[in-house]
Formats: sequence, C-alpha cells, structure tokens
Amino acid sequence: MKIHLSGDKVHLWGNWINTEMRYDTIDSLTGLLNRLQSGGKKKLLVDCAHLGTVDFSGQQFLNTWLHCLKLRGIDHELVNMSETLEKAFRSMGSVQAVPVIPFIHKCLPSTKSTRRKTDENRRNQNNRQAA
Repeated sequence: MKIHLSGDKVHLWGNWINTEMRYDTIDSLTGLLNRLQSGGKKKLLVDCAHLGTVDFSGQQFLNTWLHCLKLRGIDHELVNMSETLEKAFRSMGSVQAVPVIPFIHKCLPSTKSTRRKTDENRRNQNNRQAA
C-alpha cells in the first residue's frame, strides 16, 4: 500500500487490504493531503494502474481519502482503473461524486427529572457554602 505524488498526478501502488494498512502508511497519506493543500493544487489525477488487490477496507480507506481531498477543495479524477476495481467502487457508491453533508449541531432538550437533579445539587451546594 503505497502512494507517490508527481506533479498533478498521484500514483497508487500495492495491495490496499486490511492487513497492509499500517500507521506509517496512514501518516504518509495524511501528510500528502497537507502537502497538496499547501501546494495550492485544485485538480488531481489519481492513477490506479499499479493497484493490486483491493478489499472492502481498502476501498473504504481510499474513499475516505478522496473525501478528504474534496473537503480541502481539491478535485480528483480516477484514471487507469481496472474493470473489477471500477465495479467494486460502483457497488460501494460513486467515488467521483462525493456528497458533502453539512454538520448540524443538535442539542437534546433537558427533561424535568434532569432539571430537578441540577436544581437540587445547586441548592445543596449553596446550603453547604452558607453553613
């Protein structure tokens, strides 16, 4: 599981399988994201010609990495994909069109019993301080 950047092209090598995912590989991928963003790249070709075996974990990992590219404002295009890899990505969902789902913070309303416990704790603390 390797990745190499040359110009506006990223080359993926090796077997992207669960047993090949190590911390140093993940660190190199995140480091590459930082270099791409700081380099001001807006379009990136992802060359899949040298990919070996890709299992579901590898697909998810690659899909997450491509999502991170999108979130950083870098468009990507997968090139030289084998038919089996293309079918696998289609079954998983389109990697090319990444939906961006906004984060919505929702607060849970307090219940009457929760408010009562909080009020009792506050009263007990005030009573201790007064004594």
